[in-house]
Amino acid sequence: MLGENTILVVDDNSKTQHDISVILRFLNEPVSTHTFLQWRQLQETLSGKSEEITCIVFGEAHERFDLINEIKRIKEKLPFTPIIFLGEKNLEWPEDLDPHIKRRVIAQLNNPPAYNPWVDALHRAQRFREATMAASRNNEKRPVHLFRSLVGTSRE
Repeated sequence: MLGENTILVVDDNSKTQHDISVILRFLNEPVSTHTFLQWRQLQETLSGKSEEITCIVFGEAHERFDLINEIKRIKEKLPFTPIIFLGEKNLEWPEDLDPHIKRRVIAQLNNPPAYNPWVDALHRAQRFREATMAASRNNEKRPVHLFRSLVGTSRE
């Protein structure tokens, strides 16, 4: 089902799913598209597969969808997986929310996204994964959010 470094796109709009899929395939990125209903069913099978997922892109949901609780579940089940929002998400973050939950959202892109913001977001997603995986392997407690201030747009 998932290959290494797959990008999950979760959107109820089939046109957006198709467009994002075409863009990501053009960028040579493996992609798997799902509706929010499919996403709810898929979550149970993803536990422990965080290393196989580059990032999760949340787009438009036809029904009410609690993204904050969703991000909390992702943090627990997929600890290395960053999140990208597609389109406008007017989230009101509770003041007592764990700051690591907020930092998991690494980008919010317009829909349709432009090339440069996509590439930047994917670069940040890769660096986020690398930083969280390295920290977990080394049992380091250095805050992962530090990578955000250090990551530029240059590649290795």
